[in-house]
Amino acid sequence: MKLYHLSILFSISFLYSACTKSFLDINDNSNLYRQNAIKDAATLGAYNTGMLQEFAAVFQHGVGSGYAEIISDNLKPVDGGKTLFFHYNWQQEVDTRDGQAYFGADPKARSANPMWKNGYRIIRNCNYILEEAAKYQSENPTLINTIRGQALALRAFLHLKLSMVFAQHYTYSADGSHPGIPYITSSNVAENFPRISVREVYKNMIEDLERAQAYLPINLTDPRVFNKESVIALLSRILLFKEDFAKAEQNALSVIKNHPLLQITEGYPARIFMFDGQNKKAETILQLSPQGGPSLGATTFLGVYLKKYLNWYATSDIASMLREDTLDIRCKWVQPLGDSWMVTKFPENVAPEVSPALSQPTASYYEPIIRSSELYLIVAECAAKTGNSSTAQEYLNAVRLRANPNNLPIAPIGNALIDSIYKERRKELAFEGLRMSDLQRWKQGVHRVDALPGSPKDLPYPNDKSIAPIPPNDVKLGGISQNPAY
Repeated sequence: MKLYHLSILFSISFLYSACTKSFLDINDNSNLYRQNAIKDAATLGAYNTGMLQEFAAVFQHGVGSGYAEIISDNLKPVDGGKTLFFHYNWQQEVDTRDGQAYFGADPKARSANPMWKNGYRIIRNCNYILEEAAKYQSENPTLINTIRGQALALRAFLHLKLSMVFAQHYTYSADGSHPGIPYITSSNVAENFPRISVREVYKNMIEDLERAQAYLPINLTDPRVFNKESVIALLSRILLFKEDFAKAEQNALSVIKNHPLLQITEGYPARIFMFDGQNKKAETILQLSPQGGPSLGATTFLGVYLKKYLNWYATSDIASMLREDTLDIRCKWVQPLGDSWMVTKFPENVAPEVSPALSQPTASYYEPIIRSSELYLIVAECAAKTGNSSTAQEYLNAVRLRANPNNLPIAPIGNALIDSIYKERRKELAFEGLRMSDLQRWKQGVHRVDALPGSPKDLPYPNDKSIAPIPPNDVKLGGISQNPAY
């Protein structure tokens, strides 16, 4: 318990310590705090835990989870609502402000600067962990290697998240040579990191995840932290985005064999949003814990935005897709509310073990980061795109029939098979933060059947407005090129 509280203290320090200059030039007061507090392997471990908690409480907090869904075609603001309203309208602007508040209901919130600032702050802290680890290696080699692996995995994952917001997808250019983001590998805020190509960003992410695998012990199965299998699963996603279909399928299959789909009789879908203990067969391979207590603020993920305060509704087309089969259990993921659709996919009050208690019960679910369903669909997509229709059909049908056991298998081929996989992926992973990236890598534009009055319905592909502007302080002070639309 002492170390748990220490990790919370670390997180609190980081939440409020950075000033609003360039991420390359932040006067981070937490540096002094961490240097004084980290004395041995155990306190370094608590610091590492604090990074995951900060990622949940700050980066993924509500809008971080919903951003990719609302700039695409799965969510829309409640008419008159302002949370991510300008992002929904593809009217983001170059903005010098970077405080977390500008991701909320402020009508002047017109950028994704908080993602950039908070993401790179956590990355720098991951780098600090990696730099300090050697000091305590002899004290507890197994623990230190685990810490190294988790810091490398979180660093890679955060760069992926930032790349999805601030850079075009991998195959936007034929060889991934278009501008990506800086890949930060030092805790030294004075060290300059240039913007590199998307190809180089992916190379670094893959290398970090491969190194993480080597460090993480095989017997670590807690899904609330990075373990060997969740790192392989994340690598599968990255390889899919890179269109390295053979390796993506291989990695997905290696995890699926230990993580079969959770069946309705076993508690699907509610159990994918709960902590299932260190269950080696659980569907959710990596999840974020809700953070309790007023000092950190409750991590709301999407619960508060979708139900308690009703900032966003499901769009009519995703609602129609989910409800086209009334025997499909996923039809319950949206419910009518007047002329709109409330998202009810995420359960409430299913994290009683979180201590201190959550201040928002609607936030008390575990957010899945990657789970077996996605890996099954990765296998299906990779197999379809490499000409193995039978394997693609098998894994597609596994997801379909799990949601409605009364369904009959389907056997489409060619483009019809790929379209079926795309549709199933949209349904199964709805509101889980992947929609815009999927549309972009499939080279499809956004089309909104029920756009808000006065809001645009279509964003053709390719489009400079599909990604966010880079904070101008970093363009100026870090010598980083701005994205073309801004």
